[in-house]
Amino acid sequence: GRATEGLAARFPGAEVLSLDLTPEMLGAAREQGRAPLAVCGDARSLPLPDASVDLVFSSLVIHWCEPLD
Repeated sequence: GRATEGLAARFPGAEVLSLDLTPEMLGAAREQGRAPLAVCGDARSLPLPDASVDLVFSSLVIHWCEPLD
């Protein structure tokens, strides 16, 4: 959730979505005001429709996802 504020500032018209595997981490981000829109899910199987986002920012998670397709 720490990057959420920076992404929102960089892309002021965007809807920023935070995704984490654990509800606890999302809850902590929400408490700090860092995750207004939060989704619990696995990066290897995103719970998002195809072509529903324009940009993905990863904070040290994509390199754990094999295969990357």
